[in-house]
Amino acid sequence: MGTDAHAFLSDLARGLAPRADQLGDVVLQHLLSELPEVWKYEDIAAVAPVALSEHIATVLDFLERGPLI
Repeated sequence: MGTDAHAFLSDLARGLAPRADQLGDVVLQHLLSELPEVWKYEDIAAVAPVALSEHIATVLDFLERGPLI
């Protein structure tokens, strides 16, 4: 069962990887609409897209490779 789940998540991550930027844009737009008060801070608004992109890449990499144990 665990192998099947890992294979599924790995395939899912590989399929999403080419669309990571699009996924980031959707999440960022959602955050903008749900938390408008946060975006008045220029420092947060400046780093949020880059940080979000890095987090998405990390999650997709983790899903593709699995935990390092």
